Amino acid sequence: MVLKKQFSFSKQLLKSIWYTFQSGINLFTLLKSVRNSEHSYLNDGNRKINYAQLYHDSFSVIEKLRTFHSNQIDDQVVLLADNSFDFIKYLFALSALTKEIVIISPHVSENQLETILQNYRSTLIITDHIQRLKNINRQSNCYSFDEINSYNPHVATKRFKRNNGKITILSTGTSNMPTPVERKLNITKIWNPFIELISRLELLRYSSCQITVPFYHGYGLASLVLALFLKQDIHFTGKFSSKVIAQSIINNRIDCLVILPAMMTKIIAADYQALGICKCLISGGDKLEPTWVSFILNQYPTTKIFNLYGTTELGICSIATQQDLIMNNSTIGRFLKGIKYRLQENQELQIRCPWIQDRSKRQYLSTGDFIRMDKNGLLYYLGRMNDSSNIGGHIVHGDELAKKITAYPSIIEARVIIYKNEILTPELRLKLTLKNDAVFDQDDFKNWLDKTFPKYLQPKSIDYSFK
Repeated sequence: MVLKKQFSFSKQLLKSIWYTFQSGINLFTLLKSVRNSEHSYLNDGNRKINYAQLYHDSFSVIEKLRTFHSNQIDDQVVLLADNSFDFIKYLFALSALTKEIVIISPHVSENQLETILQNYRSTLIITDHIQRLKNINRQSNCYSFDEINSYNPHVATKRFKRNNGKITILSTGTSNMPTPVERKLNITKIWNPFIELISRLELLRYSSCQITVPFYHGYGLASLVLALFLKQDIHFTGKFSSKVIAQSIINNRIDCLVILPAMMTKIIAADYQALGICKCLISGGDKLEPTWVSFILNQYPTTKIFNLYGTTELGICSIATQQDLIMNNSTIGRFLKGIKYRLQENQELQIRCPWIQDRSKRQYLSTGDFIRMDKNGLLYYLGRMNDSSNIGGHIVHGDELAKKITAYPSIIEARVIIYKNEILTPELRLKLTLKNDAVFDQDDFKNWLDKTFPKYLQPKSIDYSFK
């Protein structure tokens, strides 16, 4: 069975390379190369479509976009949406038409979104949150999926030219504001990590996957693209629900579960048996607690677990295999081939590798992390260099967040405390010092927090006292 998949993989690889000469290096070219895989499908929990139908639907979107707003799609288009078939179709269609797709999470705060959209005043924005954007942006360059889907082009699309596009994901960075992270589909640069991911994670052994991470997150998007290339059955949901995902695992006998560590504990709580059905768990985007590694190894002996470590700019840097985690449950594994590294005296990790975009290959970049390497070559994450922490795959800067919270009229001082709850998931606590004569309404304050900061920066508890 594995030999058959290896042959199929080699054939698929050659086919993809051939299509890049015809259509350019983009995601639509990838979809074109797998469109005849009629038995492979995508399933959002409500509807199932095979790869052939996805290709047909994506091509239909191309026809609509080329006549609907052809003058606005050449250089840059913003895609702001949750996981859905529409997101996937438009992602692949746009990759054939535009030089750059900018992907933005629809769950940034209202103030953040308003600031972000100032950089895209003349850019076409396609979304499933149309009313929210029109209230904020108040411009005519925003369109919903439904508006474009209902459009009927009058002429058939002519053959379109080759397009080598790029994808920019607005990821969390400094100042608790999304920062652009560019991903170019350069085959020569991503070859090593691509092949090593497939090899170390043993992905050719699996026929289906459940992606629980949003596609607007780099980890989720990479999982979608890789699963499609491997012609796996892809299961996903619009929004995370531990009960829905646990049921999907059981009903569909999912082979591979792509997940954030915080989601893992919730799925166990929803249905204890679910993870035992999976052949492998791939954890990434946040620290995987050693306690949970040991729990998985002991409670689900037939389920392999892998732990991925990476940075916002570089993507995945190291992989801990099942055998690595058996040796030490806190390891983040070993570097991918091609990565050159420096561990400074203070254990700061600096890296250079061929797939850093638009930077000199000779330049070492700081990851902002403290890392230790043992005598066996296994790596261990020791924490961040600054006051930042990773919460659910998002970088949180506690001091900067506290400073911004003091902008609220009645607050003199704010302290952001990051703690681990009973299932070892990091959460935020807020301690406020108020002016003596202040009138403080906690509901009004929570509404202000909701408007000013995204969901992952909302505190689980708020304590306050007067000066």
